[in-house]
Amino acid sequence: MKKIWWFLLIVVALLLSTPGCCGVITCVPPPAAPCEIETLLVNEAMFPEGWEQQGVPDSRGAPASFGVERIGIGFSTSTRGVAVQAVYRAFDTRAAAAGYHDFMSDFSVREEETEWVLPTELTYRSQVADQFRLDCSTHRPSGVQRCQFIGQYGPYVVVFHTYMSSDMMTYEDFERILQDIDRRMAQCLGR
Repeated sequence: MKKIWWFLLIVVALLLSTPGCCGVITCVPPPAAPCEIETLLVNEAMFPEGWEQQGVPDSRGAPASFGVERIGIGFSTSTRGVAVQAVYRAFDTRAAAAGYHDFMSDFSVREEETEWVLPTELTYRSQVADQFRLDCSTHRPSGVQRCQFIGQYGPYVVVFHTYMSSDMMTYEDFERILQDIDRRMAQCLGR
């Protein structure tokens, strides 16, 4: 009899802790997506010459276990260029705001990198995102700079990062990609 009570207690605890559930018996499905998540991904045309899309967009390209829907895509050059975009749709705007704050850990300082700072050359400020952060850090051994953008747009969190150099990805190139992300999000959310 004691084992049955433990079993029931565990089942109830699991049901109550399942995201999106409002009770033991019924679960609330997520609201309908404002747009197809694939439409929120940048494409190769936004990149400087020499960049190519790697593979097809899929959920594995958005590695964080966050949200009710996710997709990601990578781009690279034949030498050392790498850029990644991940889009996550949360259950609602509130969950997206909490997720956005969790994603801020992507700006943690690692021993081999400099502090995250905003270079004066990067002047882009999103007029569409509810909140965003844009900063860059330099890998000390190689001297290669990586810039990263994380933005919350309603129920979505967008992460984009790339390695920078004058022959691979300039600040102007990076800002053009951020403008495209904002344009896509504005179109999706009717902003």
